[in-house]
Amino acid sequence: LDVKWSPDGQHVAAACADTAIDVFSAEDLTLAATCRGHMSAVAHVDWSHDGSRLQSVSADYELLYWSMPAGGHPTSAAGCRDVAWATWTCPVGWPARGIWEAGMDHVPVHDVCRSTTPELSVIATAEDCGRVRLLRWPSVKESAPYVPAPAHATRVSRV
Repeated sequence: LDVKWSPDGQHVAAACADTAIDVFSAEDLTLAATCRGHMSAVAHVDWSHDGSRLQSVSADYELLYWSMPAGGHPTSAAGCRDVAWATWTCPVGWPARGIWEAGMDHVPVHDVCRSTTPELSVIATAEDCGRVRLLRWPSVKESAPYVPAPAHATRVSRV
């Protein structure tokens, strides 16, 4: 489960185990919106740079997009094609396609985090096998080259 502040600091989105995303107003901590549409617990959320969109991925790797601050029901993926994202922690989506090796299913990758520094355009993955990988961002080619960091003996849950 995940919690993210909007880039302008006006809202906070909380990914919930009940399959919803609750968006709160930072000013008075009231519920501003609830996003419903996932079929399983919401694992990751990311805001667009301008705060007008939210993307989310559930535990079953379903990627959905939302108009903010209205929330409600999912919006069109085509309408979010060229959106610039402030963060990227969703392990699926076109720019993260390269993190998946040929024949790999989604279970081994638990978390991703894209660098926010323009000079360092990389994404890190946290994997079930205890491995952390660094790849160029965006990573659109399947089985993209990476730098491994086998620093853990068991499952890596966050990066």
